[in-house]
Amino acid sequence: MNSEGCPSGQQRDTRSVRLYRGEDVAFLAAMVRDAILVTGKTAYPPEQLAAWARFTDDIDTFGDQLEKGDTWVITQDDHPVALAQLYPFDHVALLYTHCEYARTGLASMLYGILEAKAIATGATLLTTHASRISKPLFERFGFRPVTTEYPMRHGVQIERYRMQKSLEPTTGRIHPSVRAAE
Repeated sequence: MNSEGCPSGQQRDTRSVRLYRGEDVAFLAAMVRDAILVTGKTAYPPEQLAAWARFTDDIDTFGDQLEKGDTWVITQDDHPVALAQLYPFDHVALLYTHCEYARTGLASMLYGILEAKAIATGATLLTTHASRISKPLFERFGFRPVTTEYPMRHGVQIERYRMQKSLEPTTGRIHPSVRAAE
């Protein structure tokens, strides 16, 4: 573990972008759980983080979620370090980065893929539910908050933001990696 409590990993330039594979599920569940518990501690109290992270506890259910829609993974040395999901075709359902790779551009890269896919399928509006942590990132992508929501997770209320972005084929910012991933 590094000084921030994030499991240590090596950062070399052997990254690739690919679609989710079933064998990724256990590693991605642990990665998402760590991302929530480590990155989220700057914005949420421990009881909210614990309730939020529990969605990764049931590997089968988590795997079923990852099988839906388009789920993309960035790997580093063949280990997943970021994931994003478009489900349905006009909703960013998941966007997580391994805590050691936070703020390194991986989420932006994956978002570019999702937006390009949404535009290609004819979506004119893209939506998401953003945490306090991800809200500024989605705002940089051009999303605007629609409303603040307080869903219950395992008996604990957690604040999040319903956000949306109008899409036009000419406004989609497509990251260069999209062409490589297709």
